[in-house]
Amino acid sequence: MLDDSLALIDDLAEAREAIPLSSMRWSPPIEVWLSDPARYRVLRGPNGGGKSKAHAAEFVWRATGTHPFRECKDPPVKMAAYGFSHSSQEALMGDLWEYAQGTGLHPKCGYDPGRGITGKPPRLLWENGSYLLFLTYKQNSQAYAGKGLDYQGLDETCPESKWGEIEGRTREGGEVGLTLTPTVEGFDQTWVKEKIAEGLFSLTVSAICEDPDKPETIDLSVVTPRGGLPWLSHDRVAQKIRSWLSLERRMRCGLSWDAVAVGRQLDGYQPRHSELYYPPPGEVTGCCATDHGIDPGRQASVLVATDGHMIWVLGCYRPDVKSPRTSPKQDAQGVIRLLKEAAGWTPRDKLVWVGDRSAESKKWMIGKCNGYLAEAIAEEMGTPRDLLNGGEGLFIKVPHKPAGSVLAGLRLVNGLLIEDRVRFSPACKLLIESIMGWEGDPKDKRKDLIDAFRYAVEALVAAYHLRPPIMLAR
Repeated sequence: MLDDSLALIDDLAEAREAIPLSSMRWSPPIEVWLSDPARYRVLRGPNGGGKSKAHAAEFVWRATGTHPFRECKDPPVKMAAYGFSHSSQEALMGDLWEYAQGTGLHPKCGYDPGRGITGKPPRLLWENGSYLLFLTYKQNSQAYAGKGLDYQGLDETCPESKWGEIEGRTREGGEVGLTLTPTVEGFDQTWVKEKIAEGLFSLTVSAICEDPDKPETIDLSVVTPRGGLPWLSHDRVAQKIRSWLSLERRMRCGLSWDAVAVGRQLDGYQPRHSELYYPPPGEVTGCCATDHGIDPGRQASVLVATDGHMIWVLGCYRPDVKSPRTSPKQDAQGVIRLLKEAAGWTPRDKLVWVGDRSAESKKWMIGKCNGYLAEAIAEEMGTPRDLLNGGEGLFIKVPHKPAGSVLAGLRLVNGLLIEDRVRFSPACKLLIESIMGWEGDPKDKRKDLIDAFRYAVEALVAAYHLRPPIMLAR
């Protein structure tokens, strides 16, 4: 009897390995979306809620004519998957490659773990004639031309400008599925809301909680396959929600299409971060970061140090908002004073230097940039610029600022605060006031010092001097 049971377990394991989709189970909200007979279906859910896996299964089932939840066109089926870029589709490609095993993939198909599905454009072919193309929103309209597609899957927010082209490439009777988590930095989804309100799109909502600020409202059924155990624990979900900024939490939890800015955004800050300050022990890496500004009081610099785990904010510089506009020379004097008072800095000391893009005002005939600031510091110190910074030269680098970098950097800062890895010296009163008072307005002057602090954290993480928050890596 025991031998028979063990043999059955072995057979099931082999079947699961040969055809992974044969034993997949889904959470109730995802089952609702998979079963929806509407021509245009939308699944709005949280990060980590299994949306990409559901879409990967949808593609494979349609390609092979084995959809277990609804009737679909018989193979061969022409399909396309869309995303921001091919690199952003790597997770979907990985799930697809796993689920498509044992389903009759053409031998020419390939998968590179570092790059995703191979081909130009990347594509999957089945021996029954079905195929799946991977396209991006960045491609011009010719990439969508003349496809006559049976099914198109959008695994990320879609720009309204592309929807007309995508809909136009759908054959008569063809279908489109959207699985998405609205984000602040993503495409505006007002057009999707309008089509849902008009009854043109069918919406399934998969919300991970009722209130992001109340952990007791977390609904684990969203991350629990029917008849199984949740793939995320209650504590892990609560930690994940807290790692998001206040203005984006309702969006990322699947509750809302729009950002809601209520209260301070860096809510990971607690009084202990300044009350329990102590000087950095032993050897540390220092970083001076600057956010350039033209208007009075808008120039901001922050000095931090790290041992790889903790980060100490040693001081900050910002001109009085009531003072006249400052020149690069005056800013240099302020930065030098900050460095000397906070860390006893000398030209022999080596720091990581980072500064925002240039700012200028034709009206006031003032320009601010990293080069001007570096030259002014050298002049004030009476030392050639190439002899500063421990003899390596004073070169202030511009931070990498791709789309979404502001929120990504703020999540880094907030994650470090939540993990209690930041200490503010008493000299950081202005920065602490900014953190306590900033509620998300990008034009608020309090954001300047926060941006400088963010640049420092980003630079240290990028250079592997500082380990990023664990909660963001999981």
